[in-house]
Amino acid sequence: MTNLGKNTKQHIQSKGRLNLLAFILPFLIICLVFAAKRVTPFGSNNLLFSDIGAQYLPFLSAFRHAILTHNFHLFSFQIALGDNITPLLGYYLLSPFNLIVLLFPKAMLPTAMSVIIILKIASIGLAMSIFLRRVYHTIDYTIVWFSTAFSLCGFVAMNFFTLMWLDALILLPLVALGIHRLYNVHKFDLYIVTLLLSIITNYYLGYMTCLFSVLYFFYLIFKNSEAKLLPTLKTAAIKIRDFFFASIITGGLSAILLVPTFQAMLTTGKGAFKLSSFLPLPTFGFGAFTQFEVASGNYLDRIFHYPSLYVGLLMLLLLVTYYYTEEIPQHYKNMSVWLLGILFLGMWLRSFNTVWHMMQQPAGFPFRNVYFFSFVCIILAFEAWQTHPGKVLNDLQKLAVIATTIGLLLLGRLGFFLDAALVGHKYEAFIKGLIPPFEFFAISCLIVLLEAIFLFAKRQTIFSLGVISLILIAELSGNFFKAMYGIPFGSQPRFSRDLKIEQRQIDRITQTDHSFYRIDNHSTIIADSVGSRYNSYNDSLLFNYNDLTSYSSTLDNQTRVMLRDLGLFSKNERRISSQGISPLVETLAATKYTNHPHRNQPSLKSSYVGIGFAIPKAAAEFKLSPFDIEYNQQTLLNLMGAPTNTIHPVSELTHDVDPDSQFPKLVHHTLKFKAPATGRLYGSGNRIIYESFKVNGISRRPRFQFEHERFLINLGTHKRGDSISVDFLAEPTLSNQGSDFFAYDATHYHQFIKTLKAHKFRLDPDSTATRLHGTVTGSRKNRLLFMSVPNQTGWSAQVNDRSVPIRAVADHFMGIPLKPGKNHVNLTYHVPGFFAGELISAVSFGLLVLFGWRMRHFRKTK
Repeated sequence: MTNLGKNTKQHIQSKGRLNLLAFILPFLIICLVFAAKRVTPFGSNNLLFSDIGAQYLPFLSAFRHAILTHNFHLFSFQIALGDNITPLLGYYLLSPFNLIVLLFPKAMLPTAMSVIIILKIASIGLAMSIFLRRVYHTIDYTIVWFSTAFSLCGFVAMNFFTLMWLDALILLPLVALGIHRLYNVHKFDLYIVTLLLSIITNYYLGYMTCLFSVLYFFYLIFKNSEAKLLPTLKTAAIKIRDFFFASIITGGLSAILLVPTFQAMLTTGKGAFKLSSFLPLPTFGFGAFTQFEVASGNYLDRIFHYPSLYVGLLMLLLLVTYYYTEEIPQHYKNMSVWLLGILFLGMWLRSFNTVWHMMQQPAGFPFRNVYFFSFVCIILAFEAWQTHPGKVLNDLQKLAVIATTIGLLLLGRLGFFLDAALVGHKYEAFIKGLIPPFEFFAISCLIVLLEAIFLFAKRQTIFSLGVISLILIAELSGNFFKAMYGIPFGSQPRFSRDLKIEQRQIDRITQTDHSFYRIDNHSTIIADSVGSRYNSYNDSLLFNYNDLTSYSSTLDNQTRVMLRDLGLFSKNERRISSQGISPLVETLAATKYTNHPHRNQPSLKSSYVGIGFAIPKAAAEFKLSPFDIEYNQQTLLNLMGAPTNTIHPVSELTHDVDPDSQFPKLVHHTLKFKAPATGRLYGSGNRIIYESFKVNGISRRPRFQFEHERFLINLGTHKRGDSISVDFLAEPTLSNQGSDFFAYDATHYHQFIKTLKAHKFRLDPDSTATRLHGTVTGSRKNRLLFMSVPNQTGWSAQVNDRSVPIRAVADHFMGIPLKPGKNHVNLTYHVPGFFAGELISAVSFGLLVLFGWRMRHFRKTK
């Protein structure tokens, strides 16, 4: 073998060992931390808390079920009343790592998610190593310092359980590498592929990556030219043209997902823009610099915290070195200040921060764009390390670097108190609760001094490099370990057992009754095996049945508002619960069963009719009144042909108010009245502590602790004339704000259901989630088919093979005009925007082929 061949083989082997080390090191660190925390698969704790339990677990369960059963549709009735799942796919489920769940049984999904997190974090280190090796043309094993620092940076430590975001950090170094290739050698393939993957795996952070790509590309242009603005742009005109053309093609290729997703997201509560979100106000103060310290954040701070700037104190020391060493041209330093400044301003100024977050202020988990800042800091730190700072810095410069680094940490400590003073006294107590203990500041300063001693040695030895490595590993491990402080772990053995029990309960229904219906699931067996409070929002996806509940960032807002105005609980624009369900909603939502946690058999609801039935056309004219639950239900019943006085409001009510010694701002309300009808009694009001509800001295607290919001609470079944005493805590002004108490007349409602069943829609058994067809008998009185399907764009209807317009009933249920006699109805769903996206993607692919040919021709000519 020639020397050239030997060198090539050694080079390949060195690259392979470096890549393996860059993957293995963060892999081992996370395994070590998880083992110390006894997290599955290394212990009995699971990560079922916050959104990972409420969203990712059921979404991945539904994803696994759809693939294994080959039963996949782009519309699902397991999300609230039913919804387009395209945005849910694009936001949560398109990571290739999700395929790992196919290797695990359903009861072991929490273990699968732990494995996914470990592999993703290790892959971040691998991707960063590839970027540094390829861009800086070096096979230096100290690259693993920087790659591991990025894989375990503050953003990862604070958000690792939001596993859908981690793909963006894997792809970011590869996107940046693609930009370098496009800039240097006019090769666009890596840039287009990695940016496309970034958008597809999570369009939210993919959007941010697009913004960063523009900034980073122009950073390279101006970094490599010291000419003035216009001459620089003129010289780089071809590169700029090719970059934007490649970026536009990438956007076009992703249109098949983005167009329908964007159209669907406009129907969510996030479709509204708030002017206040764009005000040029600061979002944090100097206290943010404490985030450079080790152990500067933890799980308890997840909803509100400063931007997670932590990249490791070694990286911070080298970042400061970058601006002191004379080996790096001043022009490079100036351009890096511009880039870091723009990224920092994108977090600090609310208007820019809103733009970064897709024109919305994030609800919790703030400053999701901070990892771009961390990425650039680590790149600059690596460039500083390449200058051999121990050799090129004099003693005064070394002392200045150490003093500046510690000064930044000290500025953060003082900034906490300054922030509290500027914002106000009430905020002071809160912000003091976020201050990391002083010993962490002392430890951070000590680490800086120790690392500086070995980092600035004039001659680097294996011993000094080893000591630096050990300090860095200990620091990154300790920071990640401390970031997990406060996490309410669940019990994996108990979850595995309880999930199987609850699944058997649901299977007893779904495997024997194959008609269309929804289940009101009261079973909360798995709640005790989940770390944080569990409200069963997405159990329908976890256990594969239809329900009304849902919790996701992609929830259709019109569906949510309609159900809220009919009495159901909605905490915010991302959540709807079946808490507050009433006989009318049971009928409208085709709710057939109630599943109880400690019964062998579910109970059958007498209010169930089916997925559809014929009603008078007048019902389509009615618009719900916001929050006026009694009025909405009463009016809708009348328009649908229910007997008069199906709902009886409470009259002759006495209302006593007494102060409460335990809660000074609340008062004790006592309402006394006679039950106006024989049947179920309901109540609601504003700003009520529902947990305190008692009826005739017996607690009627809801299944879940929902406070202050207005929704219906079931006060039990009573006979007409029974004396009722209702007690609860609420604000003193409740009597002025009004409240709703009414009873359903069981006899009248039974007559109403009997009438509806005479005109029931008979759904054909071969119907699917996207194609519903069957027959219904209309009459001169009942010429509108009510369907328990949301009236969303994408549905089309045919009656007797003729297209008909779909009307809205009660704002957002589906109504279809009928003719007297037998009607054959066919409903078909097509994802809105899918065809347009498909067309754009096809055209973009054609342009990509032409663009590739032109680029190859350009390189040959050059």
